[in-house]
Amino acid sequence: MSMEGGAWQFAPPLKEWRDMDQLTALPHVIDEAATARNVERLREAVGDLLEVNVERGPVLQSFMGDISTCLAGLRGLEQVMLDMYESPEELHRLLAFMRDGILRNQQQAEDAGDYRLTTQHNQA
Repeated sequence: MSMEGGAWQFAPPLKEWRDMDQLTALPHVIDEAATARNVERLREAVGDLLEVNVERGPVLQSFMGDISTCLAGLRGLEQVMLDMYESPEELHRLLAFMRDGILRNQQQAEDAGDYRLTTQHNQA
């Protein structure tokens, strides 16, 4: 959000607790047709020079699977600090929603066999 004079201020999307009702959990879905097209284009471009490895891991891994990073992006870090004191029940409800969504996304990827030795997002 741009402020008068050109400065920038973060405007979190989850301003009111009722906004939580608009959140949806991300399923683990891969567009197989688009993936096949992109892999073929890449194989045509690099030929036999490099092996094409398709990353099929879940989207909610690494920093996208880090609850604190996503929470700060949804509410704003300063607001989260206030929420711990002013709205602990709502904060717990939001964190439970996020936890369950992340675990479900990762479980769906595991059930689909989409975790591989080259799934390399491990810093979160």
